[in-house]
Amino acid sequence: MTKQDLMAAFLKILGVVFATLAVLNIGTLFMPLEFMGSTVRDNQFWGFIGMMGAFFITILAIVFVLFRWSDRIAGMLVRDNAPLPPLGTPDWQKPLFILSLKVAGVVCLISGVPGVIYHLIQVIYASWSSLFGPGYGNISWSYFLRDIALVVLGAYLLRGGKHVVRFGFREP
Repeated sequence: MTKQDLMAAFLKILGVVFATLAVLNIGTLFMPLEFMGSTVRDNQFWGFIGMMGAFFITILAIVFVLFRWSDRIAGMLVRDNAPLPPLGTPDWQKPLFILSLKVAGVVCLISGVPGVIYHLIQVIYASWSSLFGPGYGNISWSYFLRDIALVVLGAYLLRGGKHVVRFGFREP
């Protein structure tokens, strides 16, 4: 089994995991119907529905990309298509660790990108609605910063995480 084949299999497994999470979280699209009463303005209601819809569509798009183009993405992430060393030899740990870091990077990106998009839409909507009356409400900056940190960490791990590899496998 080559490194690219293993990475493509990891990406398809991640697609299944995030598809399951998307199905389990479909109820969040209908949550505003329960919590928003007649005191909330209509534009706030539809703004929230739009933000949650964009969040859900982003997750579905990520799942589609993982299922459809996992081989291409694996080819971009893993440059060398060398076969993995046999498990009994000591040389198998470092390549598998690097592949695992790249999978963790994909997980961080998949977890962070929809949140960043959601919060950017929320910031745009809050600034837009404040022009025409009272603002939309508080923006959760801590979650926005968490999602940005996930995207940055994911990009670092996709590049190979050289410092993490060097820390995990010290050369004599």
